Amino acid sequence: ENLAEMDNKLPNLRGVAASFEQNTSEWKKWYTNPEPEAAPLPGEWENKCNQLQRLNLIRFLRPDRVIFAVSTFVANNLGPKFVEPPPFDLDSVYTDSAPTAPLIFVLSPGVDPVIMLKVKAEHRGIGD
Repeated sequence: ENLAEMDNKLPNLRGVAASFEQNTSEWKKWYTNPEPEAAPLPGEWENKCNQLQRLNLIRFLRPDRVIFAVSTFVANNLGPKFVEPPPFDLDSVYTDSAPTAPLIFVLSPGVDPVIMLKVKAEHRGIGD
């Protein structure tokens, strides 16, 4: 269904459904790749698709990899600074804070600022 829709609605991707039928093993290898956004597309499609068209293919065929493909697209077109998180500077955050406004940390899995907070508190003489 997705292939037929892509074939009909996106002129630059016309023929991709036929390519699936002709190059089944190549497409299967690409599809089962753990990082298809980094793998070359099968057959003529590697040279035929620009980065945005490649992103469309990934969106239609491997929606689980869209976030990674978009990050690569943004890094390639705008620069890596747009996908890399800024360094965390607790001193700067503390300077910008106020006693009436709490500090809120949005955490990623595996990140724990408690140790860093305790060290900063001890340096300021307000630790345990």
